Amino acid sequence: MIDLPYEIYIWLKAAHVVVAVAWGGGLIAAATCLSLSGGEETPAAWVARARRLMTRLANPAALLVLLSGGLLTAAYSDWEEPWLHVKIALAWVLLFYHLRLLVAIRRNPDGLKFRADWMNGVLKMFPIVLFIGIVVLVVVRPF
Repeated sequence: MIDLPYEIYIWLKAAHVVVAVAWGGGLIAAATCLSLSGGEETPAAWVARARRLMTRLANPAALLVLLSGGLLTAAYSDWEEPWLHVKIALAWVLLFYHLRLLVAIRRNPDGLKFRADWMNGVLKMFPIVLFIGIVVLVVVRPF
């Protein structure tokens, strides 16, 4: 267990929330670009936008979320709380989603394999549902 002063803890917690919001925004925006790449307008341009969003926003934010979350967990977490285990599991699922987006962008630079019919619903809503679950677990601590 790391012993952090309370002032550092609250700033670290605030930073964790801010970069988590940035991470979620980057994932949702990149997924939106990929879903738009299935349309008529130059698919490669939308994939390029998604790649820029991931490399300039989502990737650095994900790294900072993992680092700050790890510090917060090491400093002030009670490992006997079940909500914390579920929250960490949801964060791992979100990280897997992030990596799947990166693979999809890398494998399809021309954007021709993306189709808006399933991407619009599943791809964009998945991180939103995960983030809602994480926020509810942290704020309400239902169990």
